[in-house]
Amino acid sequence: MQLHKAVDNPLIISPPPYRWLVLLFAVAFLATPLLSVDWFESIKIPFYLCGAFVLFRYSAVARSSYPVWLMLLVIVQMTFTWVSLLIDHPEIARSGPSIEDYLDKFAFLIVAIALGGRTSNLTALVFLMAALIFMIPWVLGDGLDDFFHGLSGGREGLGLNPIRTALYLSLVVLGLLAFRKRFFGIHSIVSLGALIWAALFLLCIGTLLMTQTRGVLACLLLVVFVFGLHGALKKRRVLLRNKRYTGIALLSFLLILFVGIQTDLAGKNYDKFERELSTVQTIFEGDLDSLPNSSWGLRAQFWLVGAKWISERPFSGWGYRAGRYVLGQESKTNEKFKDYRQLHNSYLELTVRYGVGGLAIILSLFLWVLYQSHQACKRGNMSKELRNFTFTSVALFMLAANFYGLFFDDVYGLHIMTLLLGVPVSFIYKDLQVKRSESMQASSVEP
Repeated sequence: MQLHKAVDNPLIISPPPYRWLVLLFAVAFLATPLLSVDWFESIKIPFYLCGAFVLFRYSAVARSSYPVWLMLLVIVQMTFTWVSLLIDHPEIARSGPSIEDYLDKFAFLIVAIALGGRTSNLTALVFLMAALIFMIPWVLGDGLDDFFHGLSGGREGLGLNPIRTALYLSLVVLGLLAFRKRFFGIHSIVSLGALIWAALFLLCIGTLLMTQTRGVLACLLLVVFVFGLHGALKKRRVLLRNKRYTGIALLSFLLILFVGIQTDLAGKNYDKFERELSTVQTIFEGDLDSLPNSSWGLRAQFWLVGAKWISERPFSGWGYRAGRYVLGQESKTNEKFKDYRQLHNSYLELTVRYGVGGLAIILSLFLWVLYQSHQACKRGNMSKELRNFTFTSVALFMLAANFYGLFFDDVYGLHIMTLLLGVPVSFIYKDLQVKRSESMQASSVEP
């Protein structure tokens, strides 16, 4: 009965086998990156083919939605970029516009229709993804050895690149904060759910400190501070009366501080931030010629390089993998760029590749998701918890994209973006479908 409900999908008007297929492929697409990259690569093509067929053939609400129109604009923009390169720089133009380089960012549409805007499917997906994230050290890493290495002061990714691990853990932290009420008992602070929540929260924060990833930590702190301040100002009277949340927050902070000091994780992360303060000072002083070759210093230099090349072709860009080409050209006069293949900034990389049009498309997509999530919540078709998680997680992703090349990471960047957008868009489509049905009913009863 439960399996039947999972495939009972109001967003897909098709025979049951197609609904089953697209749901299975969507789950496999979201699960395999945390199990095996090879499995993920093997599932991509059938996922895209099956998903595109079901989306355009059987999902009316999806195929007429704003993201699909953005997909058409992507094709136009990339064709324009390719043709202009054929005319101006035929030596670097490819044999075609390589539209797959950008269109895969819309894989979330397939996940959205597969979930069907159903809370039961969302719950199952949340448990699956949380379990897979916590299993990363044992599936992809060396288990407890990784934790001991991290606690001893070494930078640890637990089986993945530390940046990717930090991003996944940050999403779990934001999920725990957004859905915290599901864990706490109604009357007692010492409920089993509250203890589980606190244990998971502390585990995530402690492991985050092991990754020693300044950019992700800074983004997470900023997101939590801004949204936490907004929530506190809205509900300050409730918070003052509710000693439970205050007690849990204070206890969690003290435990994190104690563990961080005892293991020197806090000191390691503080030292990394402190070393970059000179970079920030140099930027504010405007002495851009003296930027150091540190992590943040190099990113600032990438900005200067990217801005220079964007100014030459602001509307058409330099095409597929332009960041690699740009750094290759710059390395002829400055050897420090020769070992880099990307600009370490998703927006910069995107604009260098496909101009301001390519940048505008992705930004408008994020804004559409945030706006429509708010509207769906107002109309009761998306929970406040999911809306809050959507706002915080998308904000985290957009901020982190300033420091890392997430848009063109064909495995984990694509995976995170598909997960973050696929879930809320599923409920957005549900809301749009309900709105359309109500509009049709209202028009049918008019005299």
